[in-house]
Amino acid sequence: MAIKRASKARSAAPAEFEPDLAKKFVSAEARKRFEQEVKDRKVHEEKGFILQGGKDFGLPAEVANIIRAHKWKSFAAHPSNQILPLVREFYSNIITPDQTFSMVRGVKVSFSAPSINMHFNLEDCEDKFSDMLESVSGEELERVLHSVTVEGTNWLPNKGKGIFMCARPNLKPLAKVWYHFIRTRLMPTTHIETVNKERLLMLHCILEGNSINVGKIVQREILGCNLKQKGCLFFSSLIFELCVRAGVNISSTDEVLANTAAISTTAIKRFFQSTPKPQQEQQPMPSANQDLVSSVQQLEAMVRHSMAQQQKFWQFEKEAHTWMKRMFQLNFPKKLLNSPVFPDDILVPFVSTTVEPAAPSHAVSPTGRCDVEEEAVPAPQPPRT
Repeated sequence: MAIKRASKARSAAPAEFEPDLAKKFVSAEARKRFEQEVKDRKVHEEKGFILQGGKDFGLPAEVANIIRAHKWKSFAAHPSNQILPLVREFYSNIITPDQTFSMVRGVKVSFSAPSINMHFNLEDCEDKFSDMLESVSGEELERVLHSVTVEGTNWLPNKGKGIFMCARPNLKPLAKVWYHFIRTRLMPTTHIETVNKERLLMLHCILEGNSINVGKIVQREILGCNLKQKGCLFFSSLIFELCVRAGVNISSTDEVLANTAAISTTAIKRFFQSTPKPQQEQQPMPSANQDLVSSVQQLEAMVRHSMAQQQKFWQFEKEAHTWMKRMFQLNFPKKLLNSPVFPDDILVPFVSTTVEPAAPSHAVSPTGRCDVEEEAVPAPQPPRT
């Protein structure tokens, strides 16, 4: 997943980092970023498994087998607590789009792919996930969809070219467990009801045992999060652990945020017990065509209602015209010159060749309700003479 280039205001890095007197920000630009973009952002808590002793770590065998296959015992474990000021300072001091370290309280904290892999006791291996993401074909993408979702699942309606998403409830139980993990720990997102193409491919690689370079992906996600001006800050626990590993001074007055949102065995059982219905049995989403047909029908009903009212108005106008003409004749015995003639063709009703005319006694309102028309006002009667 390519990282967009930073704006010109952030692309020019100083030749040398010069921390200010407080040793908090590496430059005036970093301080400005903190004040305008980072200071008020919340963190997105990371979630891991509660690992116990024994062969399967106290987890279902299907989950434990994947942890062993990827050698993720350290990475999959539920992470530590976090200190929010450290996380915000960490992101504020990343001022270039290809940076691999940040300065926190005057200490250099590396978040390069090798540093992250070493932190989790992982090898700097080949990343088949990234290779697959760059070269996957439409046919392969269909196979991936069917490998991690229940039978009958289809892609959600496209929102744009090359955008593929599926509904999270349609994931298979084991895929649900690992999606719960990767959406906070590996490829963070706040979207919980849909799964995009990138995370679907990640689930496929996890379940199939394909090699995944965790450090490379996490580094890329940190830089991607740093480019955003709003939203949650990701990897708060990992950043705190990297700061401790680098020797950042932790004060006793620092506020510690407890990370209690672990993936428990109860949650895992709940994922396995849920049996999503195939997508064809679910309530279909309204399509753009259905919305268009409904709008046209409402518009047609409104036009017919307006036409019926206009017919009644012109009928009244004709009667009024006839009455006024009669009054002039009674008061002026001489023949009237150039007396206007009422255009009777205006009263000819519209005839449709495809749709039956609506009954004049009822009309559909713009809200979709069937309303009774108001009683027509009778035409005034000529005075008796």
